[in-house]
Amino acid sequence: VIYEPSSVRKFFDSIHLKISHKATKSGTFASYIYKIKNKNIRILFLLFYSLLVMPSLLPHYKKLSGKGSFLLRAVKINAVSKDVTS
Repeated sequence: VIYEPSSVRKFFDSIHLKISHKATKSGTFASYIYKIKNKNIRILFLLFYSLLVMPSLLPHYKKLSGKGSFLLRAVKINAVSKDVTS
């Protein structure tokens, strides 16, 4: 387990994750923003959209910017091959 200190950057990362999640759903404003081909215009729209998303996350600021940890786990999968010719 790797512990991560709390920071304001984690809060902004949470905003980015929320917008990215909304962009995966068709018909959302975020999905339309990511369809804009001009990168500069897309960044501008994402900036304004993040200002709209931020108030919904502000009540959870302490939790979202708080300490975190990462855990990686690997599971060995035993592959069983079946002979289907017999």
